[in-house]
Amino acid sequence: MLNISANTVAEKMQAELNHLKQAISVNDETGIQRHTTALAAYCELFQTNEIKKEEAYVDKQPVAHTPVSTVSTSQVSASPGHSSKPSNDGNLLDF
Repeated sequence: MLNISANTVAEKMQAELNHLKQAISVNDETGIQRHTTALAAYCELFQTNEIKKEEAYVDKQPVAHTPVSTVSTSQVSASPGHSSKPSNDGNLLDF
């Protein structure tokens, strides 16, 4: 399998189709042949599964939504005997 994106091939096909329409409008036989050949080659990529088809990611697991409560800063206070400032005594890693 080639590592070609299906979306990339589809975009190239759209560009070739636009060129084909332009060639048809001016009756350019060589251009018509060239662009239809290119389109046929792109179609063959899809028909022979030679491209990487992207699938949209769908999460199949249900998501439980839990409401988030907020805490007002006026409700938070330091415990008696404890300062709201961090202590400068010792190392935090000393147990």
